[in-house]
Amino acid sequence: MVSESQGDIGDRTANLKVKTGRSLEEWFDVISGSKLGRHGEILAMLKHQYGVPHGSAMSIATIYCRQLAPGCGGTDPADAMFTGPKSVLRPIHDRLMEAIREVDPAAEIIPKKGYFSLRRSQQFGIVQPFGTQWIDLGLNLPGMQPQGRLESSNGFSVMVSHRVRICSVDEVDAQVADWLKSAFDCAK
Repeated sequence: MVSESQGDIGDRTANLKVKTGRSLEEWFDVISGSKLGRHGEILAMLKHQYGVPHGSAMSIATIYCRQLAPGCGGTDPADAMFTGPKSVLRPIHDRLMEAIREVDPAAEIIPKKGYFSLRRSQQFGIVQPFGTQWIDLGLNLPGMQPQGRLESSNGFSVMVSHRVRICSVDEVDAQVADWLKSAFDCAK
């Protein structure tokens, strides 16, 4: 994923207090007081002891480990997804993440098992590697007819209406940015 600047973190955690009842700084205090030192332990505590949703807990634990406890094992979830033969797809993934942030820095990118969920107030898309061949960008574009690179999601995923197969960094172009923007705008 794109490295996080203070602005990115602020944008990503702006709704944290609404979603979890505490600000990022308040969560950092909870984590510090817990004396837990590993990313997985922090994640489990936030989810099980405090009921924090997985995506928010992952963001809190990862940011905490990167900023305040660099040795605690908080890693970019994309690092685990794009290892071995799939590492050839990492540049495409990173460019897609940049394109999503260019659409709106507040877009949530939530790691799931095997894919990333793209959310505003609801899911507007997914990013998922397909073997070592390409990355599927799934988008919710109600009312838009599939054509050309913008395919129907039939046979791909019921979570989205359309799919774009992206085989190179160059294919994350203005057309993909427009589709991302449209999907983000529809997820009000």
